[in-house]
Parts: sequence; structure tokens; C-alpha cells
Amino acid sequence: MRLNSASSPMRAAQVAVMAVAALLVPTSPASAAPEPVTQTFDTAGEHAFTVPEGVSSIKVTAVGAGGGGAGGGGNNSGSLSGAGGGGGGSGATVTCTIPVEAGSSLLVAVGSGGAGGKGGSGKYNNGQAGAGGMDTAIGKAEGDPFEAGPLLVASAGDPGHGGEASGSFQSGYGGSAGAGGSTQRSHCEGSGAVLTPGESGASGGDASRNHPGRGGKAGQTSAAGMACNPFAGQGGYGGKGAGNSGGHQPTQEPSKDGTEGHDGCVALTYTPAG
Repeated sequence: MRLNSASSPMRAAQVAVMAVAALLVPTSPASAAPEPVTQTFDTAGEHAFTVPEGVSSIKVTAVGAGGGGAGGGGNNSGSLSGAGGGGGGSGATVTCTIPVEAGSSLLVAVGSGGAGGKGGSGKYNNGQAGAGGMDTAIGKAEGDPFEAGPLLVASAGDPGHGGEASGSFQSGYGGSAGAGGSTQRSHCEGSGAVLTPGESGASGGDASRNHPGRGGKAGQTSAAGMACNPFAGQGGYGGKGAGNSGGHQPTQEPSKDGTEGHDGCVALTYTPAG
């Protein structure tokens, strides 16, 4: 059978219209991949965390608490001066990835910062040492979570030592600093573990006539730990020693207490099910 010659152009036009229409049909957008979620615990004490559905691993950043700074030494109310207290060390930082089971519970124990030491009053009364910080740890929340050993430990910083007071004939010597949290006392049972030691504080300054010793600087948090909390695990500052203020009309100034160390921190990062 012979086709009408007029039908070919019409058929071609119909095909073209159908092709354009197909291009205009809306398509469903591709589902976006779920974004990672980070939950941070930066208050000292124990916290429960339930692993969300579809999650099989969690990246952890944990920081041990800082040691407290020590108090400055007292003096004899004359020209002899008390020395400065040592600064506390900062906590160690641990980063790693731990395997988990959806629906299970973890116990997050955030270490508390060590208290600052009191300053001494009067000659021969040295400043008091600070208190050590507490380790930060993570364990499974079944039974005693740490009985079989925690999954992770980030060790705390040590405290500073008190500044020496003046005696009857000489001024005092500065208190030694607290060491930072050690990698030997830190660990993670997961993969890709990176252990960063805490920073030691600075020793308190020695004193001399009419020059009280300055307090020692606190150990600072590592860059990795600052991602959890900028001040997490920082040590405490040492207190200044007692003595004359200096200047044309010097006055007697009492020693200063050391400041407390900062609490530790834990950040849990995971990707929820899509």
C-alpha cells in the first residue's frame, strides 16, 4: 500500500512533540546523603548515650581534665617575698573510631578539673599544691561499664606545686609545674587511634626582695582537643606569691590562690542512617 506523501511530515511533527514532552516530565530529585552528626559532652560527670539505628561506628575525640594550679607562698610582711605557685598540666587528647551496635548504650565519663591550691599566709607558710584532674573515659553501659576495662581513656593533667614562702633571711623558690596527661595512661580500643599528650604547666617564679614570684602558666589544650571544646582539659594557673607591691609607696599584698583546671570533654561523631 502506498502512503500518502502528506502523512510523513505530520508523523515527524508528532514524534518531535512527544520527545519535547518527555523532556518536560518532572523527575524525582536524588536523595541527599545524610550529614554527619556530632554530640558533645563537656560537663563533668557520667552521661548515657544510645547508639542510633543504622550506626555501626563512631568517631571519638576525648580530652582528660586539667590539673589545678598551686597557690603562691606567704612572706614575713617585710621586704622578703613569697614565690609563685606552679601551673597545672592539661589533659591528654585521644581520637579514634570505635565499633558500636545500634541500640546499645555507652557510658561517657567526663573528667572534672582539679581544684586550685590555696596561697600561703606568713613566713614559712608555703602555698598549697593544686589537685589533679580526673581522667575522661568511655565504656559500655552494661553492668559495671569499666569492670572489664573501658573502651577509651584520656588521662588527666597533674597539679602544680605550691610556691615557697619567705623565711627569716631569704625569699622563696617557685613551685614546680604539673605534667600534662600522658599517652602511656591513655588508650583506645578502636581503630586509627591518635594519642596526643597534654602540655605541662610552667613553674612559678622565684621571689626576691620586694619582688614576689609570679604564678606559673597553665598547660594548654591540644589543637585536636580544642575541636571538642576550646578550653577542654586546660590546666589551672599558679598563684602569685606574697610581698611588697613595689613602686614609690609599696604595700604588702597577700599571696594568690591557684585557679582550678578545666573539665574534660567528649565529642561523638557519626552518620545516621539515610
